[in-house]
Amino acid sequence: MDYLKRAEELKDLTVEIRRYFHENPDVTGKEEPTIEKIHEYLDEMGIENEIIKDGGLLGYIYGKGFENAKPSDNIPTVLLRADVDALPVLESENNLCKRKACISKKPGTSHACGHDSHIAMLLTAARMLQENRENLKGRVVLMFERGEEGPNNVIFIMRHIIETGLHIDTVYASHILASLDKGLYSANAGAVMGGGVFFQIKIIGKGGHGSRPDLSHNPIDCYISIHNKLNEFRMKYVDPLHIFTYAPTIVHAGHVDNVIPADLTFGANVRLFDAADGVKFREYLIETLETETKAYGCSYEII
Repeated sequence: MDYLKRAEELKDLTVEIRRYFHENPDVTGKEEPTIEKIHEYLDEMGIENEIIKDGGLLGYIYGKGFENAKPSDNIPTVLLRADVDALPVLESENNLCKRKACISKKPGTSHACGHDSHIAMLLTAARMLQENRENLKGRVVLMFERGEEGPNNVIFIMRHIIETGLHIDTVYASHILASLDKGLYSANAGAVMGGGVFFQIKIIGKGGHGSRPDLSHNPIDCYISIHNKLNEFRMKYVDPLHIFTYAPTIVHAGHVDNVIPADLTFGANVRLFDAADGVKFREYLIETLETETKAYGCSYEII
């Protein structure tokens, strides 16, 4: 099979699939309709597949002579991966140039990270591989992953793989990149996209009336100090040649302007390329929580 020629022939179908998922996005934790639609596509292609509860879906394409292989059989196996969840982001009807060809039909929810494209690309690749399965010298596993945008639902798929003993030799995944011109494909040495770490923490203080802060332990004051120290981590403790970002994303505290709240919850997002930096940050985070909550008469709980 000439895969490039066949991909060109399937281009309109790929666009059609992408637009369907773009118009019908499902946020993290609610991707069941998306998974069910992917299941329907794979069934239509005659591709064996199974839905992994909370994890997503695995599909299996077997080469000639490998049809009766068990998951644990040591046969050449390649896993191709795509993520499927959308974000709670309101989509604009226009891009930087003109009106979009299609937009989300669910206000406040959109595929702002391109997972609709990933689904369409993998389903197209699945169709071509299934059509050419007699020439495959082993097995291809298709993985459609739920919860990539934070909750790490891939753990449910990983558990299933371990429990069934599914043999996998190598894994491939791709991600669209808006900064590349159309038609270009980037394959770089080393890490290309950072690992993500997410956390939420509750600071527990002592509430009171705004007129008597001396009788309270204000968790907002405590958080400000913690925030400032966490912001310092990148400049003080990370190799300047390493990529590391810290971004506070959630702060919830108080309801009225004359009452000091009893607690505050904050969340943040760390992105990194070097796992050792992440370990160092975690240690620094715990140390900062211990020292700053003690200094402000508060305590903390890792949510």
